[in-house]
Order: sequence, then C-alpha cells, then structure tokens
Amino acid sequence: MKNTYASKIAKLIHDEARMESCSAMAEQGGSNSSSGGNNANVNNRNLSQEILKEDKLLKNRQSAQKSRKMKKQYMEILEEKVGQLETELA
Repeated sequence: MKNTYASKIAKLIHDEARMESCSAMAEQGGSNSSSGGNNANVNNRNLSQEILKEDKLLKNRQSAQKSRKMKKQYMEILEEKVGQLETELA
C-alpha cells in the first residue's frame, strides 16, 4: 500500500508541475491564450478524472482485502463449530 501512496503523490506532483507549465505557456501565448486556457481546463479535467479513478481503484482494493479477511475469519469460526459438533457426535 505504501508504494501506491508514494507513486500517487509523485504523480500528483508531476501532473501539478505539468499543469503549471501549461498555464504559464498559455499566458505567454497572447492572442492564443483562450485556446491555451481551454487546453489547461481539459488537462485539469483529465487529471481530476485520473485521480478519481485511482481513488476508486484503491478503495476497491481495500474493500476486497477487507472482504477476504472477513471471509477468512467467518470460515475459521465455521470450522471451529464443525469440529465441536464432530466431537459431540463421537
């Protein structure tokens, strides 16, 4: 999990720096600044969608891990009950 967070933070820093450079280029563009602004908006939207997707995948992984853990605990409880019932029948 730690690697996931570290890579996510590194990606955010990299993407933020890229967006800043794109917006700086758009401001220097003069008459083309409106199209550069649209490009920056598209980049922001794509970045936010990527972040949301990564968050969703991370939450899904965590939920699946929790479900597997709970299932394992439940199976252990059932196995204990089966063992108790078998000793009672013997």
